[in-house]
Amino acid sequence: MLELDAGSFYHVTTRLASLRAFLDAKRHESSIGIIESVRASLQSDVADLLDHLDILNARVSRVAANELAQELRFENVTWGEFGEAVRTLDATLNRELSLIPLFVIESEKQK
Repeated sequence: MLELDAGSFYHVTTRLASLRAFLDAKRHESSIGIIESVRASLQSDVADLLDHLDILNARVSRVAANELAQELRFENVTWGEFGEAVRTLDATLNRELSLIPLFVIESEKQK
């Protein structure tokens, strides 16, 4: 069962939005390789995403995030390849979350 931890949900969704915006700006460099220092920073970001996906118990999205991490292990990974892996993770998370019904109980009814 997917658990909604608001902090983790916010972190994952805002980080993915940030990555998409960054990659959109890099779209004209899709065939250029990612330099080592940037790759290391992105690997750290993906590790953080993996932790938050674990907290959310978003197992299918975690598989896509693992694939994203795998892309970054290749020294010659390009911005285009990385961007495709980010788009796959984003779409996977969207699909996974769309299958989960969310019910909100008003605070006075929780007592």
